[in-house]
Amino acid sequence: MPERIHGGQALVALGAVALIVSLFLNWFEPGNSAWTVFETMDLVLAAIAVAALAAVIPVPATDRRPEGGPLVSARWLPLLGLGALVIVASALINHPPAARGDAPEVGAWIGLAAAFLITAGWVLSTARISVVITLRSQRPKATDQVATDPDADTATHPLPEQGPG
Repeated sequence: MPERIHGGQALVALGAVALIVSLFLNWFEPGNSAWTVFETMDLVLAAIAVAALAAVIPVPATDRRPEGGPLVSARWLPLLGLGALVIVASALINHPPAARGDAPEVGAWIGLAAAFLITAGWVLSTARISVVITLRSQRPKATDQVATDPDADTATHPLPEQGPG
């Protein structure tokens, strides 16, 4: 049975994890992470990443939620993706007050890419694009089975008789 992985949800999850990781990396010189540079936007970005993950990772059904599914409705994905994109892009264009360097460092660029991934995942989710992965069964097929006599290929055969020559 083929396993179905939704491309949009995978991009949203990848983008959300990358956004969380980017908050711990250096955004501006000298070694300032998002946690030290931003006043409250770091918390907003972390909340966006957690909410995006909660929108794509299904939770099993419980007594309080008999239907199961994600904790956050997928209707929030456009707002989450575009909100992260606006926050990170505005930080790159107009540096926060605590940022001392001129050039953004790797954390800011990963944060921007993560915001793009969340937004692109939302677009792919609305387009219903999916990737299908089919796993091969472990049972060998009839054509894959070894012949019943394993020595058949290596057995010696007598040479044909040759007439007077």
